[in-house]
Amino acid sequence: MAFQIPRLVTELWEPCRYKVLFGGRGAGKSIAIADALLLEGARTKQLIACFREYQNKLDESVYALLVERINHYGLNSFFKVANTEIVGANGTRFIFLGLARNINGIQSLQGITRAWIEEAQTISARSIDVLVPTIRATDSEIWFSFNPQFEDDPVYSQFAMSTSPDVRKWIVNWRDNPFFPEVLEKERLRKFYNDPEGYANVWEGALITNSKASIFKDHYRVEDFTPTEEWGFPLYGMDFGYSNDPTTLVKCYLHND
Repeated sequence: MAFQIPRLVTELWEPCRYKVLFGGRGAGKSIAIADALLLEGARTKQLIACFREYQNKLDESVYALLVERINHYGLNSFFKVANTEIVGANGTRFIFLGLARNINGIQSLQGITRAWIEEAQTISARSIDVLVPTIRATDSEIWFSFNPQFEDDPVYSQFAMSTSPDVRKWIVNWRDNPFFPEVLEKERLRKFYNDPEGYANVWEGALITNSKASIFKDHYRVEDFTPTEEWGFPLYGMDFGYSNDPTTLVKCYLHND
């Protein structure tokens, strides 16, 4: 059976250390990467590690997507789908791991040729610092796919904004998906009319700036100040907010309510 391979899939086969796909929902980023890795793994032996920042069970990984694409291409006789991994007849293996709770174990991995980090907007700087030098096989590559959230998210600041020649980037949105389904088009339009601010982030891949995620939206100003005795003792707290690296200690005063 013959299949037409999307252009994005063939572009992903071109060698580059870091490959970064980001944009809004419904763009087909994950499907394109799954197809590229499966077809590449069918041609040459690869050890492909599929990561997420948090993965408590296999259902939270891209395992099901890969199985679906194996069926799509009729590769069932080539790839054996096991309980915890997918193995090709030529020795290619897909393994599935979480980063945040297994960071020390990640450091001991050997021989990974392709690393795919899905939902990479959630990955912490610590995970990136550990993962990148771990993927050190000859001609190995690290692929990121994500929907952008904040400009200071580690994957966005380190890779989406990078100008390094060893980083190739694709901005992919719903209009770039030739198979964009009708059900998602209805959801896209519903968001467009009911929540224009949220629409830009969810469907067009725009960064969240002064959004509903900001608790004090439109209720703050930035000024220098000097505490006085009448303000009393300061209040301290950890603000975990919406960041991937919650390390902010907040010192607060109450003044004029």
